[in-house]
Amino acid sequence: MNKRPLLLLSSLSIIALTSCGLLNKHTWSWTASTEGYKINYCLLIGQIDHNDSMNRTRGVRDQLDTRVEEKYRKDNYNLEGVKQGEVTLGKGTAHEHKFVTTELESLEQKSFSGATWDPITANTTTGTWIGKHGKNITCFVSNNDGMAEGAIRAFNWYQGMPIFGYDANMSTLKLINQDKIMGTIDSNTAGQCLVTSVIVRNIHNASKKRAEYNGMSLIEKMWKEEGKPYNPIYEGFQYDDEEYAAEAGTEVRGHNEISYGTGYVHSTVTFDGCLNDDLTNNPKSNHAILLKNRTVTKDKYTEGIDPSAIKTNFFFNPDTGEALTPKEIYDNAEGANVEDKNPVIPNKQDEPVRAWQSWYSDTDTFFSGNMDPYFVITQDSNMFNIAVTPAKSDGANEDKNLNALSAVLTKSESERPNAFLINPVQQPNSVQYITRIADGLKLQEEDEWINRSDIPIIFWNRQPTDLHGAISTESVMNNKYFKYTYYIGFDAAQGGELQGQMVKSWLNKKYMEQFEN
Repeated sequence: MNKRPLLLLSSLSIIALTSCGLLNKHTWSWTASTEGYKINYCLLIGQIDHNDSMNRTRGVRDQLDTRVEEKYRKDNYNLEGVKQGEVTLGKGTAHEHKFVTTELESLEQKSFSGATWDPITANTTTGTWIGKHGKNITCFVSNNDGMAEGAIRAFNWYQGMPIFGYDANMSTLKLINQDKIMGTIDSNTAGQCLVTSVIVRNIHNASKKRAEYNGMSLIEKMWKEEGKPYNPIYEGFQYDDEEYAAEAGTEVRGHNEISYGTGYVHSTVTFDGCLNDDLTNNPKSNHAILLKNRTVTKDKYTEGIDPSAIKTNFFFNPDTGEALTPKEIYDNAEGANVEDKNPVIPNKQDEPVRAWQSWYSDTDTFFSGNMDPYFVITQDSNMFNIAVTPAKSDGANEDKNLNALSAVLTKSESERPNAFLINPVQQPNSVQYITRIADGLKLQEEDEWINRSDIPIIFWNRQPTDLHGAISTESVMNNKYFKYTYYIGFDAAQGGELQGQMVKSWLNKKYMEQFEN
């Protein structure tokens, strides 16, 4: 058999691949990418109408001075215009210089099936942008880690090209340790899962009728005898703020006596619209419990960043350089931020809370690698004893989870859920979950707070919004079916700002490195 044609074909293939850049890995250069004192970046947008995506886009554009604030688009920062901006690097040194900033490209990474935050789409998009702009790209910024990981696998990716993500995925942390991704934002997923479990258990315990309360629940007792609502945020948390401390009946930095308590959380937590009056009288309150975000980088660069928001190699074993497991992070007081590694749960012998929990996607690496392991830990029978019936969609189909919800609501009263943990596919659809649960339980709207259902409704990590991205306060968070409807997640505005600060700080560090020798 004559093998020459095959050899010729192979040679031609190699030539073709090389000409396309598949075998020609370029090396990124700060000097080439900033020639003429220019900073050119590309932005990978997750979901155009997602409030987390909007805030990350806003944070980056604010820090790099490319944002055009448009009043009529104030509810969706992703739709605002961009302009040529200017940032000063090396400020206060002999090398201080102004750089012109340009957003070369930005686009929502949405697959043909409709799934957003899509790494495969990000991979293709990145290859196209590099083919168009090449060495002129100073850096990439991604609304999340999944898309960042897709981007660096583009066939023509430059070795060493800077890219920044968001989420602190375990896989991304390893890439940061290998200098393939420059930094990410940790939204304290351990804390999010812990707080969710604390709130669910608090409400469940407070709704149980007890002999010591003459057959009433703690919720009924407080309303009847004290004329105020039982508020689950006053059990299991410490308080820095005097207003919360005073209303909770505790000292600043202390915590109230817990009759049916769970230890207490000492992560930095913001209670947005969660005081007593917000529960009963304020239809526009957010009912949001927010964890503080932190930067995660291999090297420490701190220009313009609050030192308390900086974590360097936080998720790695300092001796081996290997990424810590979720259990190791949780057991580390700095990780989960639990005062007690094993919070005291006096009533864990009570029957488990039966919770239905939805996930917007069964393939999202942030959820499978970050959120799920911590939920497993905090929902365990030896912790908060929450027995979960999961429902996982594909990132595009809301009906899949809504139909699963309808099915579980047909169960008998002793079997159906008595708590609902909701992660909607599309945030404007959040109201559908409220009405679906209310219909399944045959509830009526009640004007009086005390007459509403005690069942906790927790929206986690994906905050309910309307079609324009504004938080759904009256129709969802202050619905008239349930006393306790909360959003538990991270502070999206603070996180977006922090990502922008991280990018700018890294650019400053990289600029100043050339003068160090």
